[in-house]
Amino acid sequence: MLYAKYVPIRFLTAMFTLAAANGSAVTLLSQNFSTDPVNYSLPGASNPFRFYVGPRYWAKSDMSGLAVNAAITGSDGPYLGAQNLNDGGFSFSAAAPAQIDFTVLATGYTQLKLAIALAGLPAAETENFIRAKTDNDGDGTYETTVFDFKGNNNSAYIDSGLGALTVSFQVFSISG
Repeated sequence: MLYAKYVPIRFLTAMFTLAAANGSAVTLLSQNFSTDPVNYSLPGASNPFRFYVGPRYWAKSDMSGLAVNAAITGSDGPYLGAQNLNDGGFSFSAAAPAQIDFTVLATGYTQLKLAIALAGLPAAETENFIRAKTDNDGDGTYETTVFDFKGNNNSAYIDSGLGALTVSFQVFSISG
């Protein structure tokens, strides 16, 4: 599950890839938001992607009629974008953040590696985050935090192990 709370600034994912080694490297899932197949679901209030005047959006960057924040650079194609999710038609909250679920069966695979491209504006408020968690046993509870980029009083989104997001997309690789 990848989810973000409020995000009045911006959170973006350009590509999501999960690879594993089980004798040889294999890609278990790849999603770049520009081609089929769609390898994700939008649970609850996160469905459907949409935008409102403001700018307020939870949408793919190439959605018809949407003007995304031009300060974000370095994308190699359409991406998932979010801005100002706490008002103007959205019903997201701390208890029910905007989220996107990727379901991947990784049983029998070892040495999992996640590669994800992210960007974010440098003035995230304390209540903002971009987080990924895994449900390790299929019980619907997300036990393991993969990354947790948080705002802190109008600072950049920062993950204690991975560093800070910038306005230009960068790829983060996480092994587990």
